Amino acid sequence: MKFFKVFTSALLAISGSAFAGIVGTAHDIPGVSTTYNNANNDGQVCIYCHTPHNALNFTVPLWNHNINSAQTYTMYTSSTLDNTIASAPGDVSLACLSCHDGQTAVDSVAFSEFTASNGQMITGDPLIGTDLSNDHPIGITYGTADTAINSLATATAAGVTFYAGKVECASCHDPHSDTYNFFLRVDTQNSAICTACHNK
Repeated sequence: MKFFKVFTSALLAISGSAFAGIVGTAHDIPGVSTTYNNANNDGQVCIYCHTPHNALNFTVPLWNHNINSAQTYTMYTSSTLDNTIASAPGDVSLACLSCHDGQTAVDSVAFSEFTASNGQMITGDPLIGTDLSNDHPIGITYGTADTAINSLATATAAGVTFYAGKVECASCHDPHSDTYNFFLRVDTQNSAICTACHNK
């Protein structure tokens, strides 16, 4: 446990805002759930998603949460959609869905010095599931040919983040900050999160 205390301190020094942004939020797994808040996990915040060693071969930095690579998702479709949607979520979205699709236990990590997973799945409002057809599209290429869409530079300046030119879960949600409701990157007041990309 001493190693992880040092690791957490190092993360705090490197990225204090990320660490501080998680503590006390819904992503503070040991802090908000009595299931995980025990002497064995020592109140660690970062290990449910990241690890300094033995990380999974995944594009998200030092990723530690198990991903069900065999899981299939129903993606959004629409006859009025102009842009291309991928056939499956990108890695950034899969990182989120590794908890939020309800198929992998919240504490199912690849490496931990603490207790093994107790198999508790995410429930309630945070459970998105595997049917993404009624959610904002992810894996969609951000295109500006449509005059109803702001430029990439305008959307980025407003606070939206794109991944290889695509909209993913983390385009609108920042898992390390709950400044706005639902970990959104932009406030919902006056539909600002929507108008960051859509101009009508």
